[in-house]
Amino acid sequence: MELLFSVFLAVGGGAIALHLFIIGKALWYLKVTFPRQLRPYFKGKEETIFKEKPPVLVFIPCKGITEDFENNIEMMLRQKYIRYEIIYVTESMNDPAARVLSGHALKHSNLHHIIAGETTSCCQKNHNLLKGIDYASRNQLPGEIYVFADGDMCPDTHWLENMILPLADHEVFAVSGFRRLLPKQKSFAGLQHAVFNAFLGMAIIDNRYAGMWGGSMALSRQMFEKYQVYQKWSTAMVDDTSLTWIIKKHNLVRIFSPDCIVYSREAYDTRKRVIDWFIRQTQYGANYLRRYVGFGILVNTMIAFVVWSLPVSVFLAFFQIVSWDVVGYHVCLFVLSIISFTLLMDFNRFNCTFLKWILYVPFFLLFGVYCGWTGFLSKRVIWANIVYHVNRNGEVLKVER
Repeated sequence: MELLFSVFLAVGGGAIALHLFIIGKALWYLKVTFPRQLRPYFKGKEETIFKEKPPVLVFIPCKGITEDFENNIEMMLRQKYIRYEIIYVTESMNDPAARVLSGHALKHSNLHHIIAGETTSCCQKNHNLLKGIDYASRNQLPGEIYVFADGDMCPDTHWLENMILPLADHEVFAVSGFRRLLPKQKSFAGLQHAVFNAFLGMAIIDNRYAGMWGGSMALSRQMFEKYQVYQKWSTAMVDDTSLTWIIKKHNLVRIFSPDCIVYSREAYDTRKRVIDWFIRQTQYGANYLRRYVGFGILVNTMIAFVVWSLPVSVFLAFFQIVSWDVVGYHVCLFVLSIISFTLLMDFNRFNCTFLKWILYVPFFLLFGVYCGWTGFLSKRVIWANIVYHVNRNGEVLKVER
């Protein structure tokens, strides 16, 4: 019994070590690799290639409005960039965002609002984006670079110029940022959403995995057309992960830019919304990057086993089924698992007491494993009250409202 339990703990220890390595490497990239090496390199390229800033088209699909929606629009209009057009897209005029956007479109010549209608062959977000691209083409809006963003994120004034900076290197196919989620309340659900978000951020930062985030990403119009992104999106259930699939298939270069990390205060306030969201994120990855996602879920399952089996270890030692040395090793692994999740606080800067954090982490793990396996095994995606039936290639087979 002791040997078997020790083997399980050893495997769990390896999973925790891998988790610490991935998070540590991501933080190193954010704080050292990009600012000291990559940013100066791309600025050098920009000085010789992007002497004249290329015109940019920014596409923003919207559904509903948030507390910060008006402020986010204002920040998008205040970008320190000369030549850019913003195209906001809603499904219908009945969307609460439509009236707000129509008002801004009347006041700002470079802001456009269009109605996409309902989707039948891909997710609604993709449908909105494609209708925005069609609108730009019909109206001959100038745009050598396509930038995609979410309506609930707040960019700083240099976000747009930072988005296109790595594209000065023609070897770079696409640029991705991410978001820092700042919960307004210290509730369990808000912190859980922020933790899951930070966990996805750590995974997406590594350029080898080439993960994209649809709320802050860019690529040239030439590359968009060359690799038939339009055609891929027209049947796909999500924008960013299907773009990641294209990158992996053609072995393209993707750069993660910490300068393109944006802020959002729109953390979910109920556990159900957080769980539904994380299941959906897992489903996206499972359909386009199945091996990576499956391995990640397995790693987190082993970490959850280590954390939740500590009382079992103490119980077995009390009855002399395992030695107290095993318990000591188990306690060390438990502490390391807590540390690995505590490092995520450096990414999102959670406002939480350390004692509450220690109590919450085991439940974050438990919910994460549940969401991971549920999403990994599911073939039906529910997003914004729309049900998408998909195949294992991430293609939408049927849309139900």
